[in-house]
Amino acid sequence: MRTKITQAAVAKAVRQAVDAGRTVDLFDTLLHRFFLRVRKTGTSGWYVRWQDDAGKERRLKVGDAGTMTVAAARKRAQRLLGQVDNGDDPGAERRTKRNELRLSDIWDAYTASTGWKAQGERTRKEKASLWTRHLKPRVGALRLSEVDVQAARRMVADITESRVEVRTARGTRTLGGEGAARHAARLLSALMSFCVDTGRLPVNPLRGTLRIGDDGRRDITPLTPAQYRRMFAVMEEMESRGELRPEAHDALKFIALTGCRKSEAQRARRKHLDTGGEQWRVVIPPAESKTGKRTGKPRVIPVPTQAQQTLRRGDADPEALLFAGKAGKSISLTREWQRIREAAGLPDGLGIHGLRHSFASRAAMAGASAFEIAQAVGHASVTTTQRYVHLAGQVRSIQQELADSLADTDSASVVPLRKKA
Repeated sequence: MRTKITQAAVAKAVRQAVDAGRTVDLFDTLLHRFFLRVRKTGTSGWYVRWQDDAGKERRLKVGDAGTMTVAAARKRAQRLLGQVDNGDDPGAERRTKRNELRLSDIWDAYTASTGWKAQGERTRKEKASLWTRHLKPRVGALRLSEVDVQAARRMVADITESRVEVRTARGTRTLGGEGAARHAARLLSALMSFCVDTGRLPVNPLRGTLRIGDDGRRDITPLTPAQYRRMFAVMEEMESRGELRPEAHDALKFIALTGCRKSEAQRARRKHLDTGGEQWRVVIPPAESKTGKRTGKPRVIPVPTQAQQTLRRGDADPEALLFAGKAGKSISLTREWQRIREAAGLPDGLGIHGLRHSFASRAAMAGASAFEIAQAVGHASVTTTQRYVHLAGQVRSIQQELADSLADTDSASVVPLRKKA
């Protein structure tokens, strides 16, 4: 229907559309190619239409008729149609934006990439949890062009403020907070870098501009030799009373005396144990090691004499885990460690990973260089070691000599490390 569109005409068209249960179009006689569309639900909008150079009809929404007056809509429509007459396409930018990939699409592509598959299983699980809990509900629907520093800061602020503690089967767990916000921001930046690497973006809009701080230095006080002796004694007592599984005792002592990661102790298999040389070693192939996936080198964990006894029990099958849990599966250590920590009077904040930190810190205090410690604990970069190890020097056979000083339960004195001549 063609008519001079007025507010009265709009109201009449709305009634007609609702009563008839069909869409009604009202074409303006004052401005050619400008019209009102009213749907059977009563919702209405202003539009302009034209034909492009290929003869295809294009239509562009000017605004909502419920909030924009006839005069305002006609004025804006006139400006848009002027662009059309000048050879421009005012709808091109909107169509491009409508077809633009959203961050959820990028996540799907990222998790299907070879780079994602090359990451460790634990890393993938942590990132997937970050995406599901924090990024997807806040920025998953954003288009690539909408991901900028401001959007990232809003996300970080929201995650930081939404810190809550929930009870789980394994104890209290914190969701949200500053730490989660920092990790989420890093993952968001990693997704933007992935877009750059795959040609979807020219530059990462977050690199070098998003100030999110860091996770701080590892500030857990290293255990003293007396604390180590007490911890080992408590383990022995608890196992003798049936309060600590032998395999859990072996795994925790192995971690304390070698500085290995908990996941390395949990996943190491009998076939990885090399007892042929002067010193026993656990050699984990690159594909099964956190740092090996990046460096292409196996993770070598030297086994000091005091830790060898932890490897003498267990299944002799080459495929069997060195420290197996129920039904030969990966062993869980958290609950038993909490009981050991409490019984030994160790710091409340000391987790299993703190044993690794304590090992590296004691090594630094004994004179080991950052490079030596990085090799001992399996850091791919010396920079990682230097974040929490501030002393330098050189010692020989770090694990063996530290184990001599830390596991000597027969004497109250600490066996000193040999100094390099």
